[in-house]
Amino acid sequence: MSHNNLGKYKGLTYLTLLENEICVVGMARIYPGCNFPNHSHDPDVHEIYIIISGKGYVYKNNVKIPTKKGKVHVFPGGTLHYSETDSDFKVGVIV
Repeated sequence: MSHNNLGKYKGLTYLTLLENEICVVGMARIYPGCNFPNHSHDPDVHEIYIIISGKGYVYKNNVKIPTKKGKVHVFPGGTLHYSETDSDFKVGVIV
């Protein structure tokens, strides 16, 4: 479930805050002009994005959705999703 291999992407930092048999909680920082890569999880693994600061877009099954600080986005298991920004964007991630 971990996102720790995300460090290989330019313009993105990711830190796992908690990981156990139930969930993974992390923080992603996406720098201007960059994105959180397109991905999905197993059908029984859901993901939640909590927008902590900045503004940008999340994509859910290739549908572009504007987002900003305070918004929450839920991605059911198997759903293709990613995010992008042209500002400094911080996202809380729960898998």
